[in-house]
Amino acid sequence: MPAALEAKTVAELVALAKRKSGGLSYASQGVGTAGHLLGELFAKSSGAPLVHVPYRGAAPAVIDLVAGRVDMMFVGVLPSKAHLASGTLRPLAVTSKTRMQEVPNAPTMAEVGHPDVDSEFVWFGLVAPAKTPEPVIRNLHDLFAKAAASPDVKAKLAAQGIVVGASTPAELVARIKSDTAKFTPIIKASGTAK
Repeated sequence: MPAALEAKTVAELVALAKRKSGGLSYASQGVGTAGHLLGELFAKSSGAPLVHVPYRGAAPAVIDLVAGRVDMMFVGVLPSKAHLASGTLRPLAVTSKTRMQEVPNAPTMAEVGHPDVDSEFVWFGLVAPAKTPEPVIRNLHDLFAKAAASPDVKAKLAAQGIVVGASTPAELVARIKSDTAKFTPIIKASGTAK
């Protein structure tokens, strides 16, 4: 959030949103993005009135956040790193399960009472056409898992706030089904989809 905004904690942010006529605005990287859905989860979890302001990507949203044209944003470490270092943005919490090395003083959302506002739903999966032969799937999985376990890959992704790991193809299918069931109501409630 902009350093000029008076809230210094998540609790103060929620109180400010409830006090301010019309609530607070939150920027996102666009409709249906992780930043948008995290904002919706946070509004639901906290009861804070929030107004979504979608942008075309993180860069223009962060520019307006720094300028104070929007009140808050859920954004990755990389797009906000320079502003966090300069003090023009202040982190209130991280959406990871554990504290992040890049912002060590920021508590997790779980620590501040909002465990359901997490970035566990932001993940990447390697997929192939449905009729891809099983041996090819196993080979692709093994190659990806080996690359994901590389210390060099882990270090480069960690610098961007990304924790890398590999699941099995069956675990990926289960994850897709689980996340679809979890987020369909949030997406519908946000007016993003019918």
